Amino acid sequence: MSLIEAKADRCPFPRPFPADFADCPSFEPMSFEATDSQDKPLGTWSTCRHLTTGSDVDNRGRFYPRCALGSPEQRLQNQLRDLVHLQSLPPETTVRPA
Repeated sequence: MSLIEAKADRCPFPRPFPADFADCPSFEPMSFEATDSQDKPLGTWSTCRHLTTGSDVDNRGRFYPRCALGSPEQRLQNQLRDLVHLQSLPPETTVRPA
């Protein structure tokens, strides 16, 4: 398995995410409030609900930014599944534009 195949779930986008970030169609913004070991605030950053930590199997003790939805292909499948689900909802359960 190549290094690229092993990290197909890597998030390729720079962090922290800017307020107007729209490069990833699966991006779901949320705030991350960091604290130190004594629970003192270190700051708040914009992150993605799907961003997790992946373990680098080739370099023990090293980590990388991992998308919980998987590879780009798996993220697309997830979006299509969500779209199909939304289209199957009765009209009264969907939000209409103002």
